[in-house]
Amino acid sequence: MFRSLRKINPILTPGRQHDSHEFILGLLDKVQIGLKRANKLSSFKNEFVGTLCSEVTCQKCGFVSKTNEEFMTLSLVRNYSLITSLIDLGNTKIQ
Repeated sequence: MFRSLRKINPILTPGRQHDSHEFILGLLDKVQIGLKRANKLSSFKNEFVGTLCSEVTCQKCGFVSKTNEEFMTLSLVRNYSLITSLIDLGNTKIQ
């Protein structure tokens, strides 16, 4: 079993503490690599990848810089309640 875990993510070693987040990121990475080789990556991206659009506006000239970044996980701010975080997430534009 441990050898299989290390194939998923090399940092998953016996005797060390790891969390489910590290496991799922390693697993999703391996799935993504396999689908890319099979030219089926679009179905993976439709289910597991989102796009975050960040905007920064210059206070002097008003220029707006937009950056799109793909993500597979989102971090929630801990000082909010889970419900507040989910409401905030629902009000965020995710593509």
